[in-house]
Amino acid sequence: MNSRSYRNEGFENDDKYLVSFSSGSSGDISPTTSAQCNLRYNGSRSHMVIEVPAAQLKRIKKAGGTVSVERETQHFCETTTMHGPKRIFKGKRWATLFWFIMVSCALGLLITQVVILASEYLSSPTVSDVSFLINEDGMDFPLVTICNLNPIRKSYIHEINKTGDVHPEMINYLMQWFTEIPTLLGSSDRQNLHEGNEDLQMYQKNHPDFSPENFFTDAGFECKDVLKLCSFQGELFDCCSLATPVLTPLGKCYTLDLSKSPKLYMHKQTEPGIQAGLGITLDAHLEEQFDGVNDSMDALFTNSFVDGFRYFVHPPKTVPHLASDEFTVSPNSVAYSAISGDRFVLLPSHQWGNCTEEYPSEIKSELPYTSGNCLALCKAKYFLDSCGCTPALYNIERKLKECTPYETFTCIDTKLSDHNNGKLEFIPPTCKHCAQQCNSLVFRAYNSYGSQFSSGAFNWLRSKNSNWTVGHMKANFQMINIFYRDMSYTEYNQVQDASITQLLSDIGGNMGMFLGMSVITITEICLYFSKVFWIGISKKRRNYMYSKKINEKTYEKDVCETVEKMKVIASHGNLSSLASMNGGPSIKNVDQAGNVEFRINLKDLADQLDSDSGCSPTEEGRSRSSIQNIFIGYSYGCLPNLTGGGSSSGRCCPPGPSCPQTNHCSASYVSPPVSGPTSYAVPPSYVQPPQQYAQPPPAAVPPPPSPKYPTPVQ
Repeated sequence: MNSRSYRNEGFENDDKYLVSFSSGSSGDISPTTSAQCNLRYNGSRSHMVIEVPAAQLKRIKKAGGTVSVERETQHFCETTTMHGPKRIFKGKRWATLFWFIMVSCALGLLITQVVILASEYLSSPTVSDVSFLINEDGMDFPLVTICNLNPIRKSYIHEINKTGDVHPEMINYLMQWFTEIPTLLGSSDRQNLHEGNEDLQMYQKNHPDFSPENFFTDAGFECKDVLKLCSFQGELFDCCSLATPVLTPLGKCYTLDLSKSPKLYMHKQTEPGIQAGLGITLDAHLEEQFDGVNDSMDALFTNSFVDGFRYFVHPPKTVPHLASDEFTVSPNSVAYSAISGDRFVLLPSHQWGNCTEEYPSEIKSELPYTSGNCLALCKAKYFLDSCGCTPALYNIERKLKECTPYETFTCIDTKLSDHNNGKLEFIPPTCKHCAQQCNSLVFRAYNSYGSQFSSGAFNWLRSKNSNWTVGHMKANFQMINIFYRDMSYTEYNQVQDASITQLLSDIGGNMGMFLGMSVITITEICLYFSKVFWIGISKKRRNYMYSKKINEKTYEKDVCETVEKMKVIASHGNLSSLASMNGGPSIKNVDQAGNVEFRINLKDLADQLDSDSGCSPTEEGRSRSSIQNIFIGYSYGCLPNLTGGGSSSGRCCPPGPSCPQTNHCSASYVSPPVSGPTSYAVPPSYVQPPQQYAQPPPAAVPPPPSPKYPTPVQ
């Protein structure tokens, strides 16, 4: 046992009294034993020491708040960083109700906000970021594909009909080779298609090298026949050197690509306006059409109601009729197309977008991915799987077996349609996997037209070629001008409208605004519920906590009583003044043996200690009742060892001539420790000798009796 004492000596009435206050800690003190004060003598047995178990008191204090769910809740409410729970727990009646309503409303609003924010984030929202960009180095010029609306030359029909086996029905049948499916189903007759198909099979039987694809390629016009003049930025150049023939639903067309020119200035348009753009003069050659008057065949309907040309402005590596709008110009007129570029940069699916750069797994193609190409190939596969062939309109790679118009009609009629009220309704493929490409460029054209060439225009054209007559030019010539309206383009970027950082920031802001919460608060809440959950599922834990709660109540009672007693003793410096509070003498002679009794009434003192005791109101009542009558008795002889160990090694006696000063009796008391083993010194006037023993007693007084244990008066 470790202890530390402070000695304080004082003199009163020529008598010396020693008062010692000590506190100590013993190794056998634990939370499972009751708190109690130990009494012992010092080495010379000249004074008594009262020991208070300070370490045990600390452990009991630390054990509070962990003995039950209620204690856990109290501990959480008093220590959490969240606003509100402490006010609810500490409030009184209406205040508790008010704060409960406030916290409940704040919690409801917080949950609502979190649900809204989470749902918005999980919906993968995106927005478009629009930018207007200026290219100071110039704009790359797009590709221009030009198609004659009369895809069949009359001279070619006469040439292949030298044998006389080309029937008008077969030519009309071939003109439907690239017809759209809805048009084929709506305007064609099964009988006419059947007859045309038989004529075609008969002709192919007689001419094995004949094929519809070769027919449109050979029947179309040559480049030099339709592209008469081309100029860029006012400078003429050879059109056909930069033109490539392509087969489209309109027949044989030509794609003009200025990037193939060896002259670098032709790759880009560096200034806006018509003078810096592309100009093309076209010849329709209407004399090559069947007019039905002087010919053996009626005029052919090519799905166009006008004569002239149709042209497409589109990016490189794209199919013209799938990647661009169509523009038409008629003979003896001029078309002005002011173009502007729009670039779309979209997000892929793993970044909340819906674009892609790859074909679906069931589609194999070497063409660059575009949504138009994917749709055409998807429809081609749909017909190939159902009919064994595909319409020529969807065979953009020219690798699959093509269906004749009659085969297409028959397959749709028998396999790919529903008959609703006698009407044939085609069931098209869905092609859901053909999403928009992630990076695309689209050209928009703002068109204006002028009709009839001026006389000056005819003179200028004749200066370029004297063989061109005014009559032929009026009937067949037309001009198109394609140019950038300005040196800028619009870029649309699809961006995510939410991020995990923004979501956490928004949730954290709402948590702080409504309940003052943070990540630390969430940790506290999780820890609290984990403790409560463990109490709920573990019977052993519940039994342990219950027994611990019962033991703590006992600890608390003993501690409060001990603390109250020590505060009473430590807060008054004179036992005589304490006894006077009881209305009687401070020291009373009990018997002839010299036993002296101190009688102290501490009721008033207990009332004064209410605010300092730290005990609950119930424990305060218990403490008061236990200390109202404390009788501290001792003998003016040698005091026994109250702790029960050892024997008296010396004697003490009342002050007097027959008693040496070193053997004068004394008493010692201890104030409650604050932290660790601590002792405090108090004035020596704590104990005053009785007045009747201030002078030496008469000789007739018998010697003191043998030492006895002090007996409290009940």
